[in-house]
Amino acid sequence: MSDHVDRVARRFATMPSSIVALAIAYACGAAPMAAETIAIDPEAPVCASFLGFGAEWDPKFWTMGTFDFLHDVTEPVAVTEADWDLVRKRMRWMRIKIVRMMMLTGWCTSGDGTFTWDNAHMRSLYRHLDLCRDEHIQVILTDWGMAKWPKVPGFTGTDDPRYAHAIGEYLDELVVKRRYDCIRSFILVNEPNAETESFERWRDGVRATAAELARRKLDHRIRFLGSDDYAPPYVWHARAISELSDVFGGFDVHRYETQETVRSGGLEAAFRTVSQASRAKDPAKPFLICEAGMSDSMTTSGSPFIKDPVYGLFMADYAVQACRAGCDAMLPWMLDDGSHAGFTWGMWTSKAEGMVLKPWFWT
Repeated sequence: MSDHVDRVARRFATMPSSIVALAIAYACGAAPMAAETIAIDPEAPVCASFLGFGAEWDPKFWTMGTFDFLHDVTEPVAVTEADWDLVRKRMRWMRIKIVRMMMLTGWCTSGDGTFTWDNAHMRSLYRHLDLCRDEHIQVILTDWGMAKWPKVPGFTGTDDPRYAHAIGEYLDELVVKRRYDCIRSFILVNEPNAETESFERWRDGVRATAAELARRKLDHRIRFLGSDDYAPPYVWHARAISELSDVFGGFDVHRYETQETVRSGGLEAAFRTVSQASRAKDPAKPFLICEAGMSDSMTTSGSPFIKDPVYGLFMADYAVQACRAGCDAMLPWMLDDGSHAGFTWGMWTSKAEGMVLKPWFWT
């Protein structure tokens, strides 16, 4: 057995049986493994409040992954109800329990004080939320921001009080009126250290949004997560811990990592450091990895390794190290190629390419 496979197998030793099965896949093609005793200590769980393995699943299946959020989608779409049933079947087989889902404020308002709940963008969102509610999948709804490409004309930026009000309006519509109780958490701005004007404006936007949720009595129904920082060593996240711990009910970061770091086992120590720092003031708060993937030669739209079996082995190892470090959830970017036109990060291809499974689906 190779040294790499041996290291991976040992990392799996403290994990649940469903995850141990992945170690077998990781060892495929290697020499037969010698018999080994595995000890499990039920009194020393690596994570006492595990939320699950999930994925990013952005709600644009019925709008063909369009990035044009300022206009309604009126032309026919190529996907069918049979395609949707296939997505449901696959998610059910995977037993996904948690997803992170995009929300664009521009889908329901231009910032003029009026809202529309019946257009193609919102209807596609409802279909995704319907499935999550039916299948008991909890949703981390993430407003993508108001500073750069998702900006709408009527708001001045992330700290505009009207933006916070708009978020309160659509969360009230979704959670209270439409009863999407699958929405359990909310994030303000995807990767704010790249997608906002400054930490100060984002911080003020977070506080304004938290106040809006409290005013509507949504703060007890929806956990506010942050910081969604994507850049180790997580300087933005450290400042968020210092200045916003009273607001956040849990913490999250993103991490795209190299094959070498994961192969060496170094990811576990890195996650343990940020997990412990996040929960230093309140150990009961969850810590999540809300975007995960391989960084080697990556681009915004994809990874050259995404159709290679090595990607599945990488993600399995990544998941185990995250759990051993105490992370409460790990969500790869992303479920499928139907969420964003031109993106190929998913576990299966787009409708145009036949919705064909990629090897890492099986992990």
